[in-house]
Amino acid sequence: MREKLGEILVRQGRVTQQQVNEGLSRQKDTRKKIGETLITLGYTTEERVYAGLADQWQLAFVAADEIMQADKDVLQYVPEVFAREHLAVPIGFSNSSIIVAMADPDDLEVTDSIHQLANRMVIPHLAAPGAILAAIEGLYARIRKSEEVGEALGDLQFFAPSD
Repeated sequence: MREKLGEILVRQGRVTQQQVNEGLSRQKDTRKKIGETLITLGYTTEERVYAGLADQWQLAFVAADEIMQADKDVLQYVPEVFAREHLAVPIGFSNSSIIVAMADPDDLEVTDSIHQLANRMVIPHLAAPGAILAAIEGLYARIRKSEEVGEALGDLQFFAPSD
């Protein structure tokens, strides 16, 4: 049987057993998932909950700072609108596959779409939704900015000094 998220977070030292117990009590009233309840109570962060979920689901986890280091070459395979809508951002390559940080790696429709877009096998990594959104903002903004600079430079005419 799979270990429960609360147990994983306690084992990882992310929360105490008392905090999990309080979260479980509160969860009965709110009907929210335990991770969301622990975040709402201020006992842990979204990123820590998703790291725990990655452990539970036996998936690779990618932290916010790692997502922000994605090379712009890999981003060209997934349009910003798609990345934002599906909370999935490409972060690297592994051989002939593309590594994608996703909030829901079980979404086969999204992984199939990325496979079609990139024409590569998809290796999903779990990441917190907030980290993915922040990365999309930062990474795709960098691309837009570099394209604007390239266009501006293309519009300039350079003159060599005459003798």
